[in-house]
Amino acid sequence: MLPGRKGSASALFWAWRLQSQSTQPCDNRGSQRPVPGARPFLRLLLGLLLLILAGAVAAQVSDESFVGERPAGALPGNVLTVAPHQDRLNLNRHIAFLLDPDGSRTFRDVLASDQWRAHPENEVLNFGFTDETVWLETLVRLPADGVKEWLLVIPYALLEQVEVYLLDMASNQPLYQVTGESARAATAGTATYYQSFALPNTLEGPVRILVRAESTTSLQVPLEIWSQDYLVQRQVMETLYWGLYFGFLLALIAYNSFLFSSVRDVAYLYYVMYLASIGVVMFSISGLGNMYLGQFSDFIPRYTLPVGTGFASLWALLFARSFLHWQGFPAKLDRTMGLAALCALALVGYAWFEPALGAQLSGWMGAIAVSLVIVAGVSAWRGGVVIARYFVMAWAAFALGTLLYLLNIFGLIPVSRITNYAIQVGSALDAVLLSFALAHRIKEERRQKLAAMRQRHAAEQEMKQLHLQTLEQAMHDPATRMPNDSLLIARLQELVQPEPESEPVASRPFALVLLYFPQVREIASSLGRGLAESLFRRLVRDFNQLLIADGRTLCIEARSRAYLAVTEFASVAFIHEVSDDEAPPLRASIEQMLAHFETAVDIGNVAVNLDVFCGIAQHPEHGDRADLLLQHAGSARDVGLRRGERVVLYNPEMDAFGRRRLVLMGALSRAIREGELELYMQPQLDCDSLRLVGAEILLRWRSPKHGAVPTEEFIEIAESAGLMNHLTRYVVREAMVVLSSLNKSGLRLSLSINLSVQNLIEPDFVDYILETARHYQIDLQDIVLEVTETSLIEKIGTVINNLERLAAAGCSIALDDFGTGYSSLAYLSRLPITELKIDRSFIVQMSESLSDFRIVENTVKLARTLSMQTVAEGVEDSAMLDTVVQLGCTRVQGYYVGKPMPADQFYDWALRKVS
Repeated sequence: MLPGRKGSASALFWAWRLQSQSTQPCDNRGSQRPVPGARPFLRLLLGLLLLILAGAVAAQVSDESFVGERPAGALPGNVLTVAPHQDRLNLNRHIAFLLDPDGSRTFRDVLASDQWRAHPENEVLNFGFTDETVWLETLVRLPADGVKEWLLVIPYALLEQVEVYLLDMASNQPLYQVTGESARAATAGTATYYQSFALPNTLEGPVRILVRAESTTSLQVPLEIWSQDYLVQRQVMETLYWGLYFGFLLALIAYNSFLFSSVRDVAYLYYVMYLASIGVVMFSISGLGNMYLGQFSDFIPRYTLPVGTGFASLWALLFARSFLHWQGFPAKLDRTMGLAALCALALVGYAWFEPALGAQLSGWMGAIAVSLVIVAGVSAWRGGVVIARYFVMAWAAFALGTLLYLLNIFGLIPVSRITNYAIQVGSALDAVLLSFALAHRIKEERRQKLAAMRQRHAAEQEMKQLHLQTLEQAMHDPATRMPNDSLLIARLQELVQPEPESEPVASRPFALVLLYFPQVREIASSLGRGLAESLFRRLVRDFNQLLIADGRTLCIEARSRAYLAVTEFASVAFIHEVSDDEAPPLRASIEQMLAHFETAVDIGNVAVNLDVFCGIAQHPEHGDRADLLLQHAGSARDVGLRRGERVVLYNPEMDAFGRRRLVLMGALSRAIREGELELYMQPQLDCDSLRLVGAEILLRWRSPKHGAVPTEEFIEIAESAGLMNHLTRYVVREAMVVLSSLNKSGLRLSLSINLSVQNLIEPDFVDYILETARHYQIDLQDIVLEVTETSLIEKIGTVINNLERLAAAGCSIALDDFGTGYSSLAYLSRLPITELKIDRSFIVQMSESLSDFRIVENTVKLARTLSMQTVAEGVEDSAMLDTVVQLGCTRVQGYYVGKPMPADQFYDWALRKVS
């Protein structure tokens, strides 16, 4: 290794710095695991790199073996003679050199020094990146003919400052010297790429040449003597080469600028800016920057390299992000590349104030940009982006060219035309391949657009074919193929507002009858939608035949002979012609039709009696618009559903009920927040000892504005308005406050809390119960959570998971109203139930109905077999109490045991009961 060369760490840093000037990668170290399609290419690239590095190490060892010490001022014995017929004389073999670390020595100091070293090889003297000054000495004999003009030339474009001394061989006195900060000389008034010094024609014979050189970048000192004709010839060739190169770049810039103006894709703009930045970097490397800009100031060329490098890093990162962005682009990589682009922009600004340090930082930024761009390219290739292959190949080509250039810069491989022009060729290949990638992108976008146009045309044709079918489906119920509410409203509108040429009022009054089958929805939730739809289709088909035979029902759709319409699942409507008589005949007629549904139907091999609720709105008494009639019929139906009445005729008071419902809905939310709701507690006794063992939490609402609101009413409002979660949380919190007070008084009771289906599917409801219990220091074994079979039919998987978590925490799970649903036995096998609450309807009828007595008896036996407790609800007298005790019930509650009472009254009552 030549003296003055920095250590390996410094060499790596400066290698990355030069490499980053073009923002191109020198290897694929930043890439991800290669994809199968990229492996051959990556293996070939890696093999070339290893081969070059092996040759470089061998060349480096060879160079070190030929460098040795010699006496001060001693050169090889012969003096190189410049022959008159020659145009070029290489002085590299006939050179001695001396390092001046601080650059303070004069030519006389170095002549007297004994630190000169020989450079016997016929290669360029290369010191890499160093801030030291180097002195060179050589002996030449100049011809005396005076025909040719001779120049001392240093053909290395990055060399910045040179001083030349021509000394007399005998006296070492200066015969000619060029000194100063700007040592770049002009020949015949024309600027040159390189440092060139015209030798005086008056000099002849042997001359000692001293050269002092320094540079803030790479320090190579190739020393040669050229004739004036050879300089001009070389200048012309260099101009031709660089003209072709920059012309090629300008052509690509113009072409892609046109593409950007046409397609308005920002990737083309980034690519144009990247090419321009590469042009600035190559402008500095080629020597054109020094040749043209150096005429104005020696400082201007120092800015072009760091600024061009920073901008090249910036535009390369932005281009890669935009060009390679696909659906699976890693978010972290995208953010990292964006942050690196911001850093590159900041370094560009910093380089204006500190060009030397800015160049170093821009070099590191370029290394980071190279790694990120390679990672992005390989990731896109692996992600199936076809154009990424051109992208990776482009960067690899430039990386290989840059590597050869860097190995030449650091003296690891000999200087040659290949190494001198490797970076130009690599950058040209990079630009060409990236242009191919952009062109391929246009091709792919055009292909996709054509495919999209074909698909759109096919879709339009299909839409035309399906238009009538779609309209048909939009007017009919999908499950039954009967007219839906759209056709029903259109038919009603025909009856309400006849054509202009007809009478302004319908010639005959009619009634809109709306029927609802609640059990159809329950069957859909518990036994499956398919079974419920099959049942509903059968009901609709049979009822439509009944209406056809009735003769007083108006047809809704003549084409399909449909006399009823499906307004929603489990709900149908028909138009009944009304006579001039009073309403009872209409009600009697409808009830006669509903008798058709009193016959039990088979559902899954089980005979079930279906309930049906009917709402009636008459025209014109109850409305003169189709939508208003449908609304009023629905109100009447809902009232009948709440009251349990099969047939309800609309009256205006129902509107008041609806308005009250809306008012209560708003008031309930405020009541929950302000604590207007009050907890009531109904005691539970142990059947063996008749000892107080627990209580069921009930809720009462006495509104200051609306008075006492029935529990069923505000619970139903809470469920429909989405307030059940807030309501149950309020009950849980207040119940645990009461339980904490009872525990502090020495009363160890269990409290039963009713849960809604909305609570059982709420994600964080279980966490709320556990956290509230920890806050009030409640043992969850004292909490019994009651669920009904109807609350288990929605999202059964979520319900089971939440109940299992509660059971694992210690809570007891009770199945309320047992025996009133369809799937109780199935729930007993799947749910962590520890308690069955026998519905009060069975308890009350035990003394009068043997069937109810057997149901209670067998339920107790079933619970005992499954190691479950049983609670008998609705015990009203001592006879009922004796019966449930004899049957083996675990606990009992009812008015005979104790009526529901406020929490404070229950507290006093419980203390008296225990004492």
